[in-house]
Amino acid sequence: MKISVKNTEDQLMNFMVNNLAVKFCDVIHEWLTDDELELVVARNDARVDKNDGVCHTNDFCDANMAMDEAWNRMFQNDIDLSSDDDCTIWNAAWDLAQFKNFNTNK
Repeated sequence: MKISVKNTEDQLMNFMVNNLAVKFCDVIHEWLTDDELELVVARNDARVDKNDGVCHTNDFCDANMAMDEAWNRMFQNDIDLSSDDDCTIWNAAWDLAQFKNFNTNK
């Protein structure tokens, strides 16, 4: 049986994105109250352009620091901002968490 390296890389990337999104949701739930999170979801949903790069978690905390906390919990090191792969994982996990309204049960 031949295993595609590209397929394996995609699976690993998906695994990392999904798990980082869960950890990011965990941190957001720790840092924000239920009422704040409800406002985040409502404000995010009210945006006309869902791809504008805006996330209203930043209204209540430094959400980059929340993602950094999630990153460190998962990878046990700092993100390498010069790494395209690291930045892709960071951004995709953020998008996924936001898409799921920061609810990892969806």
